[in-house]
Amino acid sequence: MQFHIPVNTQFACIAIQPLSISEELPQSVKLEDGLDALINPSFEIEQFWQEQLGKIKSKDISESTLIILALISSDRSDGWFDRELKHQVRSILYSLYIQRVYCSDGGTLLCGGNSGGSISIRSVQALDDYVWPRETLTEVLNAEIFNSAIRIAKGVREMYAGTKQYSRLKRGFEAWIDGLSSRRDDKRIRQFVRSVEAAIKPDIGKTRRQFVHRGQLFAGHTNQAPQILGEIYDLRSCAEHMNDIRTFYNGISESEIDKRTALRAFQAELLADYVYRQIFEKPELQKAFINDANIDSFW
Repeated sequence: MQFHIPVNTQFACIAIQPLSISEELPQSVKLEDGLDALINPSFEIEQFWQEQLGKIKSKDISESTLIILALISSDRSDGWFDRELKHQVRSILYSLYIQRVYCSDGGTLLCGGNSGGSISIRSVQALDDYVWPRETLTEVLNAEIFNSAIRIAKGVREMYAGTKQYSRLKRGFEAWIDGLSSRRDDKRIRQFVRSVEAAIKPDIGKTRRQFVHRGQLFAGHTNQAPQILGEIYDLRSCAEHMNDIRTFYNGISESEIDKRTALRAFQAELLADYVYRQIFEKPELQKAFINDANIDSFW
């Protein structure tokens, strides 16, 4: 499908390569007014911008299998709308990550417009890689994923709409983002536990106990849940205090330590994904996390 920007229109887009896309998806998916997803688009970059970006980056962008595209009608070409447009495309990207749609890298964010009959690019930003957990499979990008992404993205944008609202949840969500780009398992566990703590708001001196107890609201009340949540928290403490994570384990081999830590890192990510998906998809639930007082009342 041709990447088309109408005259007198400004845009932001994220060009990425999901690892698996359903063949049943149409070439263009309408997400919201002014917000679309283009599957296998034909993105031709003008020669000037090819020279500015370099051959490798231009090739990566032109060969992207998914473009998340936000448009707004305007002949202003000074970047006035860039912040708003970036929020829109980023919110969709994060909503795909929450659903564990893995990509080959973090992709590229571009802003520009068509003010005189040809597309110009104002800014280009390489996004941080999303590092998917070892030995895990990607979710297939399909219509159901996109339908959920629309709801999740609205929750993300609602969180950032007010400067004084959702301050704790914002910090937790940004810890979740940091976790996605971390390559070491101990760092991932630390960030994902921090992101969950933003939602469960444990009392000082009761952090581990309440993490285990309140975490079961999202992880489920099973026989294994307290032990798994407790171990995740203890591994987080090792990472937080710069201790060698191997000192946490007793009587198991190096290879088993590596496997178990990777599993706990993946489980910590699954927990954080589920927490934020539940919050963002349910507006009434999200209001419970608008400030510290509401969070205390919720728990």
